[in-house]
Amino acid sequence: MKTVIITGAANGIGKGIAIAYADKGFNVVIADIDSEAGNKLQDQLSENGKQAYFVECDVSDPNSIDNLVKQ
Repeated sequence: MKTVIITGAANGIGKGIAIAYADKGFNVVIADIDSEAGNKLQDQLSENGKQAYFVECDVSDPNSIDNLVKQ
């Protein structure tokens, strides 16, 4: 199974993309600075049998990006 990392995935277009990939069977990594919305989307997808993981990430911070990829 393939895994995608989607930044800005907790809301808006990113959220729609995350849901679309999850519906197609991908493992989805939800990366966003909005931890409340990110965790909510992770729970929503997981409850529907999808593989989703939230990682808090600020894409303007290189250390945050490194942490995202490591997780």
